[in-house]
Amino acid sequence: MFILSQWFFLAIALAIIFAYLFPNFACKGGLIKSEYSINYGAVAVIFLLSGLSMDTRKLFQMIGCWKSHIFCQMFSFLFTSSIIFGFAELIRISNNEKINKYILIGFIVTGSTPTTVSSNVVMTKEANGNDSLSLIEVVIGNIMGAFISPLLIQLYLSKNTGFSFANPTTNVQFSSIYKEVMQNMGASLFGPLFVGQVAQYFFPGLTLFVKKYQIGKLGFCFVLLRLPMIPKNNKLVRLLIFDKKDSVAIMLCGAAKTIALGIPLIDAQWGNNSQIMAIISVPLVLYQTEQIFVAKLLVPILKKWIDSDKSQECVSDEESQSVEILNISTKSETAL
Repeated sequence: MFILSQWFFLAIALAIIFAYLFPNFACKGGLIKSEYSINYGAVAVIFLLSGLSMDTRKLFQMIGCWKSHIFCQMFSFLFTSSIIFGFAELIRISNNEKINKYILIGFIVTGSTPTTVSSNVVMTKEANGNDSLSLIEVVIGNIMGAFISPLLIQLYLSKNTGFSFANPTTNVQFSSIYKEVMQNMGASLFGPLFVGQVAQYFFPGLTLFVKKYQIGKLGFCFVLLRLPMIPKNNKLVRLLIFDKKDSVAIMLCGAAKTIALGIPLIDAQWGNNSQIMAIISVPLVLYQTEQIFVAKLLVPILKKWIDSDKSQECVSDEESQSVEILNISTKSETAL
């Protein structure tokens, strides 16, 4: 049973071994044409399943959660990118010759990208969090990221920083990035999600099938392919208080980073130098793998945290029923 419960990590290990033994199978232009079958097909399946299982009214309701959107996107773009830039700057001024300077550029690029497209939605749902909110954050983050991420990278690589050596030009044209991101999101996110939502009304049996046989777990398989106390009466702090399900969605979305936008960004600026491009891509690829591992480890903890409210509600209901029975018994004895 323990081995079965750890199937996700075993599957990742098998995927890594398989990729090592057969590198041409899923590489770009390889046997299965991963630039289409995985980047579009696998992600499309994840969001098709999300569309089949999510309530349409709840999905539209989540669009109005402006407080969650502001906090999550500020955390994703400003907080994480500035923290990572700070660490990169500390490493740079240490003058450690063993660390390639373009690896640090990779850190900065990674910190500047928006939340990942698929794994955080799958993990949020697995932890019983608000997966509808998570999906909306993915959409908002990646649309904003197509415009904000290039600007952040130019800011961190400007002449006033110690990383201006890696800025190939200040006049990079990002129109190709915008086109690729919108095309990717349209084919792999918006399209499948819309089809899933429509299918709920015309084929309601599909929704029951997905929930009954836990088809949502299939999403994990496709994720593998992407390889001090503060007083509550403080008005500012109270704005940052979310319920448990929303907190899980924000946490998993806020810190996650996407390779779907990161690679086009790297290609747009350093695509003419394949060696530098490969070095800069390393932190992004490693971060992508690490965030899936960490999120999967956190899922049972977060799920237990959310479910603790349900158990407390059950205890409260039982106590209230006991009190009512006791009151009825007391009234009966008094009447007699």
